[in-house]
This record gives sequence, structure tokens and C-alpha cells, in this order.
Amino acid sequence: MKNIFDIVIYTVIFLLLAFPVFAEEIPFLTNQNGVQTTQFESTDEIYIEGFCLPANQEPGKIYIMSDKTWQTGDQFFDISGGIETFTYSSDGSIPRTKIWNKPPYQGTYDVMIDTNNDRILQEYEKQCVIGVAGAG
Repeated sequence: MKNIFDIVIYTVIFLLLAFPVFAEEIPFLTNQNGVQTTQFESTDEIYIEGFCLPANQEPGKIYIMSDKTWQTGDQFFDISGGIETFTYSSDGSIPRTKIWNKPPYQGTYDVMIDTNNDRILQEYEKQCVIGVAGAG
């Protein structure tokens, strides 16, 4: 009986270590000081970090877009003046990446991560959008 109990305990420990909980590591924004926020001043630099499952081995691309409610099949059009690219860490996390240097326009924006680089929002990519159904 003890062997079965040991096997169950070791299996649970293995699963907890092999499949960490990513709920708190979804993509999030920070300012230049590393403070997590969604409200920025015109003098702030904006960074992204967190977790977003990659669709393939290619680098991810980040788009800053006007705020709207996003639906599967919507196309990405960056308005920040440049699409940022990053390489996923070995665990699928997004390293701290600068995505906007002092936004020139006051407004509400969404941040999209295109994990398969097709410029179209896939259902599985919604977990990688800051502001998918509300203000980003």
C-alpha cells in the first residue's frame, strides 16, 4: 500500500513541476521602471512580458492597435510605427521587450501578439491579446 501512495505523491509532484500554472504569467505591460500597469504617461516607455504559447519556432510579432473588441479572423495593423519582434524563451515566456517609446498620441490601444505571424487573429491567440474584449 505504501508503494502506491509513494507513486501517487511522486506523480503529483512531477506534474506540478512539469506543468506550471501560467495564469498569472499572461502577457502584461510595464513602464520603463518595470511597474506593471495599463495606464501610461506620454513620457513613459512601454514594455511587454509574460507568457504566450508560441504557435511555431518563429519569433513572435507584437502589434499595437486601436482599441476594439477583437474577433477570430480580424487582421492586425500596427499603428505604432513599427512591429516589434521577440524570440520566445525556452519555456514559452516573452522576455521583457520594449514595444513603444513614448507614445505620441493619447488614447486607448490593444497589444496583440501574432504567434504564427499570419497577421490574422486565431482563436488560440486571444490568450495573447491585452485588451481582447475591452480597453488594453
